[in-house]
Amino acid sequence: MAFADDMLVMSNQKGEIEKAINEMASLQVKFNLRLNKKKSEILTAEKVEHIGDIRCVRMVKYLGVKVNIDAKLQKKTAREQIYRNLNSLKWKLKDAEPDVV
Repeated sequence: MAFADDMLVMSNQKGEIEKAINEMASLQVKFNLRLNKKKSEILTAEKVEHIGDIRCVRMVKYLGVKVNIDAKLQKKTAREQIYRNLNSLKWKLKDAEPDVV
């Protein structure tokens, strides 16, 4: 059985998400692809625990980036990640030639 590594589906409507889940489930028959509902998450501000047997959360990590439904927390998380990356870059370049930096 083949697996897609990462996929992001976006919608503002619960019905569209349910339709996308059903469409992905139908790919198993035709292309031998399977949606792993245990590893999948739905980012939502709604007070539901599951949509189409997929867990609903307020924060997801997609391709190593945390995405939060709360705008203030998202800004804080993004700022922290930027500073962490800058500090890592500074440390890696500390012994670099001045012409390179």
